[in-house]
Amino acid sequence: MTQAKKRVRSIINNVEINKEFLNDELISLLLHHPDQRVTKKEDVEYLVVKYHQQWISTRALYIKTKGREEDSVSWNHCIRNLFGKFDNQKRSLKHIQQAFREEIEGTSRREYFYTRLDDVEKKGLSWHGTCEQCKVWGIITSDHKTYPFKMILRDFLNQEQKKKEDVRVHGVDGVYRIVDRDFADRWITFHDEKAEWQFLCRSCNSHNGTYGY
Repeated sequence: MTQAKKRVRSIINNVEINKEFLNDELISLLLHHPDQRVTKKEDVEYLVVKYHQQWISTRALYIKTKGREEDSVSWNHCIRNLFGKFDNQKRSLKHIQQAFREEIEGTSRREYFYTRLDDVEKKGLSWHGTCEQCKVWGIITSDHKTYPFKMILRDFLNQEQKKKEDVRVHGVDGVYRIVDRDFADRWITFHDEKAEWQFLCRSCNSHNGTYGY
């Protein structure tokens, strides 16, 4: 697996960004995608490497097959599936967790940033500001204060009498959303009523853990 990953990264890092290409090694690997994204080599019209829409410094592999729109494809999933190491249930739960987080990205968290614009600024891909615990200026991250995200989510699911694994989500270019929009709206409202934010440096954020949860 390690050698396979090195080989794929070498190919992807040495092709021109946004330029369509074909590579027999990559296409053969994509035949092993757990979602059967590619069933025949002949269906692949082209591959292309682009910067990921969410993590813009990361190179992502996109594929165009007959009858489908161009879309990102995980070569890492293909390698793990090829070596019998792919856990689809674990991936599904990860996507569900990701969807719950991404639903609240533009709500109370963003409002907290705007109330602190006199003390924070964006440099490149990172936010810089004063840590609310150690009072040191540097790279900061927003974090839930005293009432962790996991606890808020647990309490919401209990209120809804729903298991996390039963929540349906869909993703586009690595961004996941909850399919039931009424359920999603209730989650956003519940979360924002409970959430209290703070800015922490990486060290303090790591030290806090999940507040014992």
